[in-house]
Formats: sequence, structure tokens, C-alpha cells
Amino acid sequence: MRTRSLNVGCKLLHSNAHRKCFTSAVRRNESKFYLLVMFPYPSGTLHVGHFRVYTIADVLARYRRLLGSKLIFPMGWDAFGLPAENAAIQHRVAPATWTQDNITKMKAQMLKMGTSFDWNRELSTCDPEFYRWTQFIFIEMYKAGLAYQKEALVNWDPVDCTVLANEQVDDEGRAERSGAVVEKKLLRQWFLKISEYTESLLGGLDTIEWPSNVKQLQKNWIGKSSGLQFDFKLSDSIGLSVFTTRPDTVNEVEFVCVSPYHPLLDSCIPASHSKEVCEFLVSARKCALHDDPTAMKGIWTGLTAASPFTGRKVPVYIGTYVDAQYATGAVMGVPAHDERDRRFASLMGIEISLNGAESSVMRSRKELADDAFRKAEQAGFGKAVTQYRLRDWLISRQRLWGTPIPIIHCTSCGTMPVPDNQLPVTFPSDMPMHDYAERDSVVNEWAKCQCPKCKGPALRETDTMDTFVDSSWYWVRYLDPKNSKQLCSPEIAKDDLPVDLYVGGVEHAILHLLYARFVYKFLTDRGFIPNHSPDHAVGNEPFKRLFSQGMVQGKTYKCPDSGRYLRISDLDLTDGDTPRIRSTGLLAKVSWEKMSKSKYNGVNPEEVIDEHGLDAARLYVLHKAAPQDELMWDSRAILGVQRFMERIRKLVKQRTEQTSPKKPKSGNRVTFSDEAIDLRLHVHRTLDLVTEAFESTYLLNQAISDLIKLSQRLEKSAAHLHSASQENSDYSTWLRAYDEGLFILLRMMQPFAPKMASEAWETLCLLDSTFPRSIGQAGWPKVDEHALVEVMETCVVMVNGRKVDALRVSKDVMQREPDLIELARKRLSSPALQQKPKRIVVANGGKVVNFVF
Repeated sequence: MRTRSLNVGCKLLHSNAHRKCFTSAVRRNESKFYLLVMFPYPSGTLHVGHFRVYTIADVLARYRRLLGSKLIFPMGWDAFGLPAENAAIQHRVAPATWTQDNITKMKAQMLKMGTSFDWNRELSTCDPEFYRWTQFIFIEMYKAGLAYQKEALVNWDPVDCTVLANEQVDDEGRAERSGAVVEKKLLRQWFLKISEYTESLLGGLDTIEWPSNVKQLQKNWIGKSSGLQFDFKLSDSIGLSVFTTRPDTVNEVEFVCVSPYHPLLDSCIPASHSKEVCEFLVSARKCALHDDPTAMKGIWTGLTAASPFTGRKVPVYIGTYVDAQYATGAVMGVPAHDERDRRFASLMGIEISLNGAESSVMRSRKELADDAFRKAEQAGFGKAVTQYRLRDWLISRQRLWGTPIPIIHCTSCGTMPVPDNQLPVTFPSDMPMHDYAERDSVVNEWAKCQCPKCKGPALRETDTMDTFVDSSWYWVRYLDPKNSKQLCSPEIAKDDLPVDLYVGGVEHAILHLLYARFVYKFLTDRGFIPNHSPDHAVGNEPFKRLFSQGMVQGKTYKCPDSGRYLRISDLDLTDGDTPRIRSTGLLAKVSWEKMSKSKYNGVNPEEVIDEHGLDAARLYVLHKAAPQDELMWDSRAILGVQRFMERIRKLVKQRTEQTSPKKPKSGNRVTFSDEAIDLRLHVHRTLDLVTEAFESTYLLNQAISDLIKLSQRLEKSAAHLHSASQENSDYSTWLRAYDEGLFILLRMMQPFAPKMASEAWETLCLLDSTFPRSIGQAGWPKVDEHALVEVMETCVVMVNGRKVDALRVSKDVMQREPDLIELARKRLSSPALQQKPKRIVVANGGKVVNFVF
């Protein structure tokens, strides 16, 4: 039965009718909800992590459709990047062909996962019709003075032969993607001036509903700090500028330390130290720009510098822990107050004196800082300065599978943007990727062009853009993907932006999200997007709310001796709690780690769907853990949600075998029995909780738990109804409340398990022709506030002081002891207890009835 059911579901998912119903119609009078999920790189295979995030987003999307919102729920492909270029070289296939094949596979996987994306909005960043507008944005930034080229010291990946941003270099100085040890090179590169938007980027964080940890990560990356910048004197004519956030410690400086790239090193090193310094610089400059601060190195330059505050001369060192790109590239060393300075002093054998410390003991930090600022400004050797760690965005990449930078270089006219009527700039489609020499020859020939101004010979720019440029605005294009005249119609942008909810991984907290906010603010400033923000200093924000899902981890087995990862086939799992290595008999070391092919702990979501069914797989991935927490994958736990689904099917089947109650005449108010009132309270309280999960908390796991409890409550009611007499005056209203609860349960289940809920709904609707035949047309149920009024109380039934049962009764019944005792007596099931008790004690206003025998 399950196999047949799954096949029917797959046919439904792939049908044109099914896909059409997920298209967001243009209805301007409806409330808009733009739900965006981070688009994937088309690597060829979706893993369980993808299944989790797309299911979370899909459930929220289905809820919004049931509400009747004009939902925008698109999907596309972040398609440029080195993996495709490397695969093209390896397999001798065009990167476009490799990428499109992967997109076809992954799109089929997404459909199998039951996602309800609006595929009419589909886009791919490698489509010239898309990146023509990426180039347009670059040109607009160039015109605004925000795109510029300069010679810069860059991180160079010798394996992928391309430049890396600092953020793409890990703590060990290796390339995040290739794993190669990163080198430093001086190259002429293109930058986007994100530093112009530092204050807007900081201020905007206070206007959006994002996780506090993500906001803090962005604040730290922008790194705003205020302090004092002042000059030490190397000689009467040469100064050395430093920046400090601790001006209260200027009297306790023990040394000055400069970066290995400080311009001072080009001209001021004494001959007596030049050989040692040069050798040190050769070694130090081989390191990546993000050195490990715990592996600091240094050398004395042979120079001393005089403090303008104390007149004391201190040694000038070169230290790898000084950031060349922050502030002046030089720091004052105060070991008494800074841990890094203390470690460096210890490494260099610098004696730490107490000069200046005695005079600071009796004064507050504020007094000392104010004094330092006043002296520096009055004497003219320093001033208050605000610095930012955020550096301009280096976007140049030396690869071909990317958006070409639309710039022309002319020896007579200089640098200029490609004319708008010549966009998009595209590389030759028949590029011989596997033959480097031939490829370079083709690129060099392609680069030759005519200058748009003087019509003389010129050269095109051959660098491409960082793929983060493509993803910094893609959600705007989703709104108007077929527009050939504008990147997006201003009228559509006004109606549909900003994004209401963005769903994606926290690993993108710094790079993608920061760049996206920058580009969006720029587009607003240039008038391409209407400004929705009342605070024009802060500017527009692209994403009102951000939700970051947790990672999926797999059960991982290691050899305790070698640490080698083990396959399942290497293990004897007869006793699941004590897995043993077949070849040695040793107990394997068990841990939960991020899923990876190399760790043999990955799970194919398609196999899970094939084995357990789509709805069960969806419910499991949502119920196992809170969406924002890590999920420890354990397929055995799917049995729990399958039992839940089976309970609902059983309830529906049983109900179809019962007679429906007569409907009250129109206008007549239904008077519910106590049992019905209590059931309705549970139903509408659950509806209230599940609605809250969809609207604000996103605790979908808790929502499913609430639905499970409701199904159990309905199961109890079904049993009581089955045994009750239909002649009972309360039977009809109880059954009516039960029907209401069952129909509401199915409507709440629809976003989570759409196939099962739809089938069950169609079956139940045979009992009542007034209901819409489609569960989607029924919409999301509304909470009956009257049903939430607490009119029932719990009465504990006891025998000889020990609890045997509990019943729910109305507050009115609690005040009528004879009726309450009669209801409680019916809960005494044992024949021995049916004899007359010695006495009956009613306590706590009817909340306890104790039968004493």
C-alpha cells in the first residue's frame, strides 16, 4: 500500500497542475509574504541538510498559502564558481553543460522532496540574462565611485589559481575550498567600497528581527572602535603613527610594533639590521593575511621611537600579529594591559618596567584617557579617530566561470565601463578549459576590442567577479525575472520588497548577508528600489527577519587506535549500543559529526523518502529537533511519526463508519456538553499554539508534538463515543465537537504532511458536502476565542487517599456535590470498589473526591 501511495504522490508532485498551483498570482489587494530560502550551488546532489532547510521553508510557505497570502516562494541556482570550472577541466566538458546537468538532477530531487517552489521565477546566476544585470550594478557602482581598481596584497590560492577574500582563509592559513596553504601576492584588483556604508550597515541591524548571534557576528566584522591616533618620533622629520583604543595606557608603552608590510620598512631600516630584517620579511610575507595569532613571530628593526607623552624612547619591532589592513598598521605595545603584547614581549625578551604605572594608580581610566586626548590635540601630535575593521570588498577573481567585469582599458582614454548596449559581456562559449595554453590564447584574443571613446585598440578586463556579487541581489530579480529593460520593475519592487523571512544557514552570517545588505542599500540610494525605511540615514534593509537552521549531524564511527573513519560494513552492529570493528573486535568510538562522504556518515534523502514515504520523512526531519538546533540523524526515530500518521488514518477511517449528527437549524446556537466543551478547549488551544509556531517562534518540532497530543486526545474521544449511546442527549454535540477537532487537525497537518492530509480530507468530506473538496481551499482554521475560555476543571478521583483517575468537569458541576460524586463513582472500575464506601470526602472545592472503603 505504501509503495502505491508514494507513486501516486510522485505523480502529483510532477504534474503540471500541481506545479501551477504554486505560482504566485499578481493580486495587489492581498497581503504579501515573501519567503526566501538560500539558493544552492548546483553540485549535483542534495543532501539531508538541504532536505531539512527546504522542508522547513516549505512548511512555512504552505501555511502562508492556507492563510490566503500572496506568497512569493521562488527558487534558483547560485551557479558560478570554481567547482564547475575544475570539473570542466577534469572531464573536458563545458562548465555550462556540467552545471545545467546538475541543475536538472537537483530540480528533480527538490520535486521529490515535496517542495512547493514557484518555478516560474526560477533563475540561474550563470545565465547571461541574469548576470547582464550584475554587470549593470557594477557599472552603476563604478559611476558612483564605489568600484575601483588598485594594487593590493592578496591571498593567493596556488591550487585554484585565484584570489581569496580574507574570509575564505581558515585559521590555519589554508584556502577554505582547496585546502592549499595560502600565499601572498601583490596584484592589481577590483574592489567595491563597502566601507562607505559602515554606519548604515551598523545602524540597520537595530531595525531587523535577526538572531542576536548573527547581528553580533556582523558587528564584530564591521569592527567599529574609537580611540586615539598619534605619532611617535623616529627622528625630527620622521613620525610613526599608531592607533589605540586604550589611550589611558599611553604612559606605559614598552615598545612599538609594525606589520611586516608597513611602508616604514622600505626606507628606514638601519644598515646594521637590514640583512636580518630582510630575511625575516621574506619568511613572514609567505604567510596568509590571516595568520594564527598564537604563532606570532617578530624581530627588532634596530630603530627606536620617542613617545610624545613621556619622551621615553622605546624599541620598534616587526610583528606578525599586527594587522597590516587595520588602522595604521602599527600598534603601541603595553604588556601590562594587553595579552598579545605580553606574549610578544615575552617572545622578544622585552623587559616590562613600571614606568608611568605609579602615576596611573590613583586615577580612573576615563581621567587618564581624557588627559591623553587633551594633550595630543593641544600639542598637535594626535587626535580622536574612529576606525573600522571592515575593509573594501575585493571582488576580482582570476577564473573564467564567473561574471566578467564589464570594464575596458584603453592606453589613450584610460579605464571605462562597457557601454550599456554591449551588455552582457560574455566569454567565448567554446573555451578549451582543459588546455591552459590554448585557453589563455583564446582569452587574450577575446580581450582585444575597440575603445568606445576614441575607437582605437583597447583591452577588455579578464577578471571575473566573486560569486558573492551574484548572490548579493538575486532575490530582487526573482520578482521580475523576465524583464529585459530593468533589473526589476520599481512598481513590483515597491509592492513585494523587502523579503519578509529569509531562511538559511548561519555559516553565511558574515559574507553573504553583509554583502547583500550593502548592495541592497546601494540600489535603494540609486533609486532602483523604493526606500521603505523611515530612517534614511540607516536606509533599506533587504530581509525583515532571518531564520538560521541548525546543521544535520550523522552517527560517526572511528577506530579507537588510528582515528580512521569506519564504514557501516566495517562494523558488527548486533548490539546497537556497543558497535564492534569486525576485523579486530575492538569497540568503535561513536560520535555525532557533520555529515560528510569522507566520514561515511551521510544519508541520502531520496533513499529515506523511498523507504519511509515523503510525509514521514518530512515529519521526522521537523520533529526530531528544534529547527534552529543541530539534528542528530537517527532513522529509527521515524517509526514514531509513522505511528502518529497511522493514528490519524485510523481516526478518519473510524469516523467514516459512524453516522453524522444532524445539523442544527440555521441560526440556532449549539449548546455543547461538558465533554464537548473540554474537547473544544484542547482543539482550539492546540490551534492557537501551532499558529504561534508558524507566526513567531518557528518551533515546528513543538507544533508537531502538540498535534500528536491532539490526535491522542481525539483517539480517547473516539473510544468514548464508540461506547456511548447515540440516544444520549450529549452524544450529538460531543460528536459535533469531535468532527470539528478532526477537521481542524487535518488542516493543521497539511503544511507538514500534505499528501496524507489531502487524502484524509477528501475521505472525510464525503460525510459533509459543505466542506471544500480540496484542503487547500479550506484554508487555515481560525481560533474560536470562546472555546479558549477555561470553563472546565480537573477533579482527581482517589480511593483510600491514592489517585486512581482524573476527570474534567465544568465549574458548575464542581459546585454540585451529588452530580460530581456520581461522575467520579463511574471512574471506579473494579467490581470490589462498587460497594458502598464508608465515607466520601469532597475537598478543595470539588477538585478532589476521595472514596474511603
